[in-house]
Amino acid sequence: PEHGVVALFISFAQDAHFGLWIPESCPDVPSEVLNPQNTWQDKQAYHQQAQGLVSRFEKNFAQFAEAVSSAVLAAGPHVK
Repeated sequence: PEHGVVALFISFAQDAHFGLWIPESCPDVPSEVLNPQNTWQDKQAYHQQAQGLVSRFEKNFAQFAEAVSSAVLAAGPHVK
């Protein structure tokens, strides 16, 4: 490839807790480590920890809510 650039055609899945787009595959990386939830044996424990982190993020970010746009507020993680 020209200039060492390789075009990757991979699919992504959106993380339910944080809204991040996670690749479902990546050359030379085991797919089971790409999604953090897959690295936890206890999926329910992962869900509880993730929801707790999102809740703490929301509580902390509240102090900045009036200083940012609605787009920024909407982009952050939210407890579902």
